[in-house]
Amino acid sequence: MPTKNDSCPVFRARRYRGFTLIELLVVIAIIAMLVALLLPAVQQAREAARRTQTRNNMKQIGLALHNYHDTHGRFPVTYYGADGFTYRTWALMIMPYIDQSVIYNQWAFGGPAGVNNTLAATPVSTFRSMSSPAPTVWDHPTTGFRVATIDYFTPYATGLGTYASEFPAGSERRMGLIFNDMSIPNSHPGVRMRDATDGLSNTIAVFEMAGLPYPYYNKGRMPAAFQAYADLLKGIYFQNGAIVSQVDGYWAGRNACDFAIGGNLNMYFPGCAINCVNWSRGVATPYSQHPGGAHVLAGDGSVQFLSESTSVLRFLRMMVYDDSSPMSF
Repeated sequence: MPTKNDSCPVFRARRYRGFTLIELLVVIAIIAMLVALLLPAVQQAREAARRTQTRNNMKQIGLALHNYHDTHGRFPVTYYGADGFTYRTWALMIMPYIDQSVIYNQWAFGGPAGVNNTLAATPVSTFRSMSSPAPTVWDHPTTGFRVATIDYFTPYATGLGTYASEFPAGSERRMGLIFNDMSIPNSHPGVRMRDATDGLSNTIAVFEMAGLPYPYYNKGRMPAAFQAYADLLKGIYFQNGAIVSQVDGYWAGRNACDFAIGGNLNMYFPGCAINCVNWSRGVATPYSQHPGGAHVLAGDGSVQFLSESTSVLRFLRMMVYDDSSPMSF
């Protein structure tokens, strides 16, 4: 006869099987492969978002330039003085048309600088390229004042170098729709839309110039080893990885790309027109951190993406607004 204890079920200890080392390594390898596949897609999505925002900012600038022209009958003229805080710049002149009337209304045109020194440190999001490595504000080394960054410049040149024979005489003073009056104040009334006989849609008004105040070339920070190169550029003094004078890249500054053909640009970046170097004094090209090229704003308000393979001559024709050789994007 069975006892009470005999009727109770027998409980046996359960054995749990864990992962072997090989299985664990396989799982880790699979996860690593998935991350490797997904990371580029995530980076591409982020870059696409940055490019979209950059294009939107440039379209706002284009709309502001058109509104300025509707009001004044001409595009703005930049006159940049010795300190950059008492004179008008194209970025300052379009402030009322990008919801920055407060800055414009407080600005003391013609000096004394006074409140301008404080206003120049006001960040304006419309003036930023979303892929730019530049800081939002930085301390200007010459004046000692804090300034806010801009990543968009206008065309400017003192000569066309070896390409001069390709253009009518004086074309360097008809480069871009925003005239940069660097030497003789009030010597130019401003460019009118009808002056652009090559067509507004074929003429560059503004382009990306990202990364300043720090110098970059071909997407890399210019190393101290380029000391000799920097010394050759007009007014540039590059010491211990920092620019110490003649720095640009703030909206209260001149913000004009001195695309000097021949000389240093041709010497160090022969045949290069886009994403060569971001400096603006004596040698510069449109520059961005976007892969493959840089954005430009055409006179009709459209935003285009110029490839790094764009030739120098083609780029020049896109900037000169009346050379009778219109060059579409």
